[in-house]
Amino acid sequence: MLETLLLQTLNGFVWGSVLALIALGLTLIYGLLMVVNVSHGVFYTFGAVLTWYWLSAGQNFWLGVVGLPLVVGVIGVVSYLGVIRPIEDRRPDLP
Repeated sequence: MLETLLLQTLNGFVWGSVLALIALGLTLIYGLLMVVNVSHGVFYTFGAVLTWYWLSAGQNFWLGVVGLPLVVGVIGVVSYLGVIRPIEDRRPDLP
């Protein structure tokens, strides 16, 4: 009983930390660029689904842990350069 309570408490702290990191990323992007960029959650979910497919196909765990975040990061950079950067260039300078 106590072991389950401790495990669930730790799980809550870990999940809260993940959500806090996502929220801090959203705040940082909006605060610096003044552009609403809500793609953090999309890329987080895409990485999780990609990892699930990778592991369910029986592939190497460590290759997935190292390689799949890099793949999702490259997709994020390409989407930033294709979508967000043109919006930044068109907005008027703010004080």
